Amino acid sequence: MSNLFRHEHYFGAMYITGPQSLYLLLDLQPERIADPTVTPIREDRLYGNPSDDAVRAAVVAGCEAANKESGTDLWPLEIRYTYSGSDRECHLMRWAAQAIVERLATDGPDSFPVSERGII
Repeated sequence: MSNLFRHEHYFGAMYITGPQSLYLLLDLQPERIADPTVTPIREDRLYGNPSDDAVRAAVVAGCEAANKESGTDLWPLEIRYTYSGSDRECHLMRWAAQAIVERLATDGPDSFPVSERGII
């Protein structure tokens, strides 16, 4: 099963590393329009959610790294997520955003399997 997917207009990633789990949905645009909105899908009862600023910074940094590497210009307009973990700098989100943009750059949107699961 792929950990990268599409749902409606979102590109997503789902990772479980053991101490962390992440379900990330990005509405990507071909230019940087504004700072992305950040919406937690649900509150993590154990750790609480990281700050919106930390989520935004991590995802934008991941997109920026992938854009620089691949010569693309894809930026998040909206970030939706469910995250459980103690990492308040959101390294897993950065990594996931970078993986999404890199896959889009190399293989295109059709390489993402369509998920009917929706927002968990």
